[in-house]
Amino acid sequence: MDLTKYFPGSAEGKKSIIHLLVLLVVYGLAAWAIEFLGAILAIIPLVGAFTGLIVWIIRIYIGLAAIVAILAHFKVVK
Repeated sequence: MDLTKYFPGSAEGKKSIIHLLVLLVVYGLAAWAIEFLGAILAIIPLVGAFTGLIVWIIRIYIGLAAIVAILAHFKVVK
C-alpha cells in the first residue's frame, strides 16, 4: 500500500537520515504552529470549539505523516 500518496511530504524521508530529521522537525514546528493558532482562536466562544476540532484532526494527520516518514525511511512502506 502506498501511504506516501496520502502523506506527500513523507516520501522525502526516504533519501537520508538528515532529510528524515529535517522532516520531523518541520512536522513538529507545524504541530506547534497549529496549536498556537488554535489557542489564539479558542478565545472566541463558538469559533473556539470548532477550531479545537480542526486542530485535533490536523494534529492526528501530522502525527500519522511523521510515522509514515519513519516507516518510509526504513523501507517498510512505499
